[in-house]
Amino acid sequence: MASHSVEAATRKRTLRARPERLNKHQQKTQAMKLRLLKAALRIFTRDGFEAARIDDIAAAAGHTRGAFYAHFSTKEELFLALIEQESSRHGKVVGAMLRKCKTEKERMDSLREYYASLLADKKWAILVIEFKLYALRHGNLRARLADAHR
Repeated sequence: MASHSVEAATRKRTLRARPERLNKHQQKTQAMKLRLLKAALRIFTRDGFEAARIDDIAAAAGHTRGAFYAHFSTKEELFLALIEQESSRHGKVVGAMLRKCKTEKERMDSLREYYASLLADKKWAILVIEFKLYALRHGNLRARLADAHR
């Protein structure tokens, strides 16, 4: 009886861990969106958010302006999606790193190393500064700025 409950629990974990399968259209859509996000990172860090042009982002991703608007309604929406994606990625890295630590000292040393590596990541630093400047200029984004840095 106990082995049955262990098997059921294992099966539930396995089912939850399986990524949802995407059909070809969904895969292409997701790939296009990722290319737009990668291109936006390059353009925003090169030109700044305010000076970045949708046409330049779309062209850098190998797409048209129409493809951009199929995924994002505004440049701001793309910018926020990029910030959220990158913040989530960094959060996952920190979480995985901390789970490996056994002591408080290991956690502190790991965090120190991680944050030192962030200082060397110029694109991330520029993106965060661009976002903070934009959020300061546009009060409606202050809450999202706070959420992004929790």
